[in-house]
Amino acid sequence: YGPGTKEYYFLPEDYDIPPGMGFAYCEVEKQGIYQYELEIGASITLVIWDNDGSFITAVTKLMGFFRRVTINEMLGRPMNQDFIREGVSLLTWFLIHINDIFTGDELFVLNPITWQNLNITPTTYDISKTWKFSGPDYSIQPSDALVDVAAPGIKSQWYNNATERGDNYMEWLLTDTIPGDIVSTIWTQFSFDLIQLWIKNFEIHIDVSELLGFAQGTPVNIAAAFDGCDLETYLFTHHLAGAFLYNDSMPKDGKLSVNYEPLRYPNGTTVAIDNSYVEVPKSSELTHRLILGEIGSFNFEKPVINPSNKSISWGLSLQDVNLSAVPVGIGLDSYLKAPEEHLDYIYLCLYVTYSSDNLKFLKL
Repeated sequence: YGPGTKEYYFLPEDYDIPPGMGFAYCEVEKQGIYQYELEIGASITLVIWDNDGSFITAVTKLMGFFRRVTINEMLGRPMNQDFIREGVSLLTWFLIHINDIFTGDELFVLNPITWQNLNITPTTYDISKTWKFSGPDYSIQPSDALVDVAAPGIKSQWYNNATERGDNYMEWLLTDTIPGDIVSTIWTQFSFDLIQLWIKNFEIHIDVSELLGFAQGTPVNIAAAFDGCDLETYLFTHHLAGAFLYNDSMPKDGKLSVNYEPLRYPNGTTVAIDNSYVEVPKSSELTHRLILGEIGSFNFEKPVINPSNKSISWGLSLQDVNLSAVPVGIGLDSYLKAPEEHLDYIYLCLYVTYSSDNLKFLKL
């Protein structure tokens, strides 16, 4: 961070300010140097659900041939004409029967899992927090009045209110960061995504005579062999965004609640677009996001097929987990020395069951 790197945090609406002061905000300025050490790991699991086995059968044939190609290359054997002819014949068979290979029951499930371990080590690093009032112009200017000068003692009132409410966001903004708080910090994060592709209809119109000529070694116009197609596919994506804490109080209904209000200009006029009011969150039960600290180890669990209960499972196991709750809206590089809790492990698992007794499993 160079000198003058600033961030702005705003006083929540349920804290009082003197009239005519506009809004209150905290100017957080960071400067100094710290080092990053980043470690990254990844795992990708692909599951092909093919109830009638048409696609799996075709892929097995192709993989068998290309494995032989790889072995020949490793042994330094030349590709003779018979071997090349066999490959051309196999590809021709695949293209001719492609409409029989994709029958509408093929579902491709891709599960990429990644993790990152970030070690932040400050050398010279300083964080300053300065509270100001915007004034009646409702804009942030270098000349804005300091809260300590314009309203002495009000920060103490805000801090007392924050303590009573358990508002860690305001407690952090109202507490000066001292040099002893700048310590080495370890953050860990992971992504867990699920991507599903269903090929409901796959029909390609092919001129078989053109492909047969290609298989026999005669010149062929590949473009002329394809004469239209009819495809219908569906793509579903799921992303684990993270874990959050919320105070279930408005109302206490077992789910996260948010209160909205119309967005207004500084003069009080309601903002409208195409005769529709623009609403923004006024308050929310969301309080903290759970952030992983130091992790003992990451273990990717490979897919396990269990015929006894007809299931397939795989996932990610985290051992010796330290985590902390960071108030929503505060940057990780600012919220240092956060108290941590320890868990023996966290296990994220995808568990799929099937009903057929005639499934074919192909391990790549």
